[in-house]
Amino acid sequence: MSETLGRDTQSAKQWREWLRAHGSRLLLFARQQTRSLEDAEDLVQSAILRRWLARTDRSCPSMGEMVQAIRWAAIDQGRQISRRQDRETAYQQDVDLRFGDYFEADFDSAERGRLVQEALEALDPPQRDVIVLKIWGGMTANEIAEALEVSPNTVSSRYRYGLGALKRRLGAVLS
Repeated sequence: MSETLGRDTQSAKQWREWLRAHGSRLLLFARQQTRSLEDAEDLVQSAILRRWLARTDRSCPSMGEMVQAIRWAAIDQGRQISRRQDRETAYQQDVDLRFGDYFEADFDSAERGRLVQEALEALDPPQRDVIVLKIWGGMTANEIAEALEVSPNTVSSRYRYGLGALKRRLGAVLS
């Protein structure tokens, strides 16, 4: 019994260290799969818990495994959100929450960040995933290809086309 407890304590320490090393990249990837930072945090937590419970040896997962776990958690979360929105829409069909262009944009760093986030959200999801994992996640094309289960050539083309789309969208907005 104490041997098992010691092994679980050691594996928990390894997981904490692993999470410190990779958590921000996972959160950034999850953020691209969701509508808010809070939803992204829930995704990462859910994916980590699923991986922890699924591993009988309690070893730390690879980044590829976690990217896949986050993608599956995002699909589940998207379904839950969609069902909730359908219920809310049934009760609030006449409410229009759009504010229009009442405020002139002030292009400080927060505004630029928002514009970049909107431009990322406008990309096709496969291109967005590659760009986030490459630029902010610091992953190589081969690591991304393994995580997304596509060829490195596919990763390269998604990256190239995605950057082109971002440049066109942000160039028009920021100029």
